[in-house]
Amino acid sequence: MRATVLAVGAIILITPVLALMVHADEKPPKKEEFKKPDRKVVKELMGKKLVHSQKLLSALVMNELDKAGNEAEALIKVRREAAWMIVKTK
Repeated sequence: MRATVLAVGAIILITPVLALMVHADEKPPKKEEFKKPDRKVVKELMGKKLVHSQKLLSALVMNELDKAGNEAEALIKVRREAAWMIVKTK
């Protein structure tokens, strides 16, 4: 029994070391170059988000749920615009 426990303990201790040795030869991925976003486009998108957010909050405060739903959808559309996806972070 003692030998079994020692063998299992040794396997548990050696496994991470072997895993690190296997992955040590891998090269890190290259950093992708990215273009800086156009400031005017970003400013316009942020302005749209601000306007829709304010209208959404106002509709929620006034308990106008249909209007709130419309503003929430508009806010989602702004978020999905292609220009918004310029810089991807990890």
